[in-house]
Amino acid sequence: MSFRPSLATRCILLGITLAASVFSPVCASNTPSWKILYDSSDITGVAAPIAMGNSALLDVTGIGSLFGMVVMPDANGFMIRTADGADWRWNTGTAMLINDQRAIPVTLPGIQQGGTLFLDAETISALSGVPVSVDSTTMQILFHRNTVAPTDEKSALPDGWQPFSIVKPVA
Repeated sequence: MSFRPSLATRCILLGITLAASVFSPVCASNTPSWKILYDSSDITGVAAPIAMGNSALLDVTGIGSLFGMVVMPDANGFMIRTADGADWRWNTGTAMLINDQRAIPVTLPGIQQGGTLFLDAETISALSGVPVSVDSTTMQILFHRNTVAPTDEKSALPDGWQPFSIVKPVA
């Protein structure tokens, strides 16, 4: 015996489906979302933020290359190689990243979605050395590129060396 919904039941289900498709974009557009910046570049799409209280988790697998990191899934979680060559391990369900010399506690618990790892901005900053500002009022996370203090060019060079520059031709 097969179940066949009545005409009234089908009309109600159709009405619910139409209402959901019409009102869900309206509700979603009114929901505030996090904006992620790397200096003045908007990286929100690649960072794919997941709101978590007064902060957000970011797709470190997607934005890792901006920070000199390579993020690789493995059998127990993820391996993260930072720009300085250090290998960090994040195991599923743990609240810290560890390597041979130290451990970094994560501010928010990381989330693994398939081959993607989401970590908080402070942890990404600690791994990469790139300073970060998190403003929960404006819902913005701003990573600041490392800037080197200006130095006298000649004092930074070995004895007998002189600075020079080469103009790159326009292609």
